[in-house]
Amino acid sequence: MVLRNVDLGEAIKEMHAKERFGELLIILDTCQAFSMFNYVDLPNVYTMASSLTGQMAKSYGSNEELGISMTDHFSYFFSDIFRGKSYDSIKKMNLKHIIDSLPSNLIMSDIGYKAKVSADKIKIAGYIGEELDRTYIPELSYTIQQKNKFIWNSCSKKAEEKSSFYTVSKFNSSAFA
Repeated sequence: MVLRNVDLGEAIKEMHAKERFGELLIILDTCQAFSMFNYVDLPNVYTMASSLTGQMAKSYGSNEELGISMTDHFSYFFSDIFRGKSYDSIKKMNLKHIIDSLPSNLIMSDIGYKAKVSADKIKIAGYIGEELDRTYIPELSYTIQQKNKFIWNSCSKKAEEKSSFYTVSKFNSSAFA
């Protein structure tokens, strides 16, 4: 399944019309991330992207054994802002502080921000903190089912290891109705 910017915009408009949120903060880290917000233009919806249209999101760190990137520069340095911080210090942070803490030479792209209010008015703790009002979060029910075992040959031609795939077999979508 591919999520296009039009799809994201329509989903957010529908949630807004059905009053599914009071405020919404979307942070996206991918290549050309800001282009995903072309159709998002609502009050109380704040968007932040790791890269502008035409820019790539750059990988940070890799796993030699697996031969893949582990994270991107933006995600790594974004999470680094919160490492070791108390909730009281996070409560003082606003989105402008986050944006200013991620200069383009550090994340290797330019941050995109879109909202009808200034980034210094958006307190980040309201979206990631422990004081979040959880009464509106639907309970999701699902079961995980084991799939067939497969043999994995690592890139370095090491001994074969046995692993398993797992998928979600049932999902209660009525929780969102």
